[in-house]
Amino acid sequence: MLSMLLSSLMLTLGQDPYSLPGSFAWGERQVSVPNATGGSQSAKLYYPAVSQGTGTDLSPSGGPFPVVTFAHGFFATPAFYDSFCRQLATRGYLVISTDSQGLSFNPNRLQYISDVKDTITYLIDQNSTPGSVLQGRVDTAAIGISGHSLGGGIASVVAAEDSRVKALATFSSVTLRSSGPLGTAPPPYADDAVSKLDIPVSFINGSLDQLVPVSSGGQPLFNAASGPKLLPNVIGGYHVGFTDFPFTPPLGDFGQPGSISLEENQAFGRAELASFFDLYLKGDQSAWRRQWGPERFALAGVINQVDPGFSITLNADNLVGLPGQQKWVDITIQNTSDHSDSYSLFAEDNLWSLNFSLPSTSLLAPGQQQTLSAWVTIPSSPASLTDLALVSARSNLDGGTRAFTYLRTSVPEASSLVLAGGAILVAGASVIGRRKSR
Repeated sequence: MLSMLLSSLMLTLGQDPYSLPGSFAWGERQVSVPNATGGSQSAKLYYPAVSQGTGTDLSPSGGPFPVVTFAHGFFATPAFYDSFCRQLATRGYLVISTDSQGLSFNPNRLQYISDVKDTITYLIDQNSTPGSVLQGRVDTAAIGISGHSLGGGIASVVAAEDSRVKALATFSSVTLRSSGPLGTAPPPYADDAVSKLDIPVSFINGSLDQLVPVSSGGQPLFNAASGPKLLPNVIGGYHVGFTDFPFTPPLGDFGQPGSISLEENQAFGRAELASFFDLYLKGDQSAWRRQWGPERFALAGVINQVDPGFSITLNADNLVGLPGQQKWVDITIQNTSDHSDSYSLFAEDNLWSLNFSLPSTSLLAPGQQQTLSAWVTIPSSPASLTDLALVSARSNLDGGTRAFTYLRTSVPEASSLVLAGGAILVAGASVIGRRKSR
């Protein structure tokens, strides 16, 4: 049943609304970020602006704005990711990307990690600095982190070491266990880092990545992460497809044949970042379906591995009853993560009333489960013979992650005909009675 529903919802990469700009113009400027050694580093700040361009004014409306710090890849600069960072700015984010270790063949990873942390500190400090254009405009409790390739590995370590980070989403991330031509690298390692996280993570990849294949990057990170975790893998996507690298070959990494265009690759990446951060940094619940729900699995040309860290099951997924009846079902929520959490229940897309015995579970330890009840009230005169409810449970720890299932409730066609016939007989008798009274 689920496959049939999803096939009717199939979306192409170019149709995804999350790949499009938001309501703001984008602005950008270079800023000087103090670092832990008493010096400073250069970083690029992207922001919602009154008009598009370099050095334009911050939009006077909106905010405080959530923060995303972005870590560039090996031998790259923030400019390689302009289209991704600008798009987030148009959707109401402050995005900051350090120049640290840019265009270096032997980057200092520990310094890079420290510098990325300092960009977060910089924006938090600017929020409380009198006279700063960012004073009072930074949502200091809504901080996410992203990065590409080497930067994805760096971002993963920062997320594990810096409790201010609430969500992690990376492109073609490395594990940091290899330093490329220089051989094995010393710790810290990204896979070790993500195993310690209890925040939502998404490791975004392309199936034709020739530089960091998903088998050596995204998959080990997904396997190591404790959840909630996502591994979206766009078929035909490639490593440089998640960049604005000026010499990107049209067919993918090293000119190998690709099945999607650079524009499609980038659109997929933009949509993944925007919907992920909208859900976890803005608390926009409409984004849950794109990340965890039917729309995730309806994306054409995407291989998804999904583990929300808990499950939802029904003791029956197809209820049958007569008009006016209430039909009951048991719902079991099990915590499959390595940390305690509780879960709230929701019903969507249903036309018939669906209620829960309790709105939320109690706090469940890892491996623990709880069974609640729900009931559907079939209307006395249903407009259709079937109603379909999207039933989901949402993590109360992060407020965004969900697991879902479907519950179908139907009225037997024969009973509807009997009821309809009875109504006709009653109406006919009423007419005859009125005639006799005359």
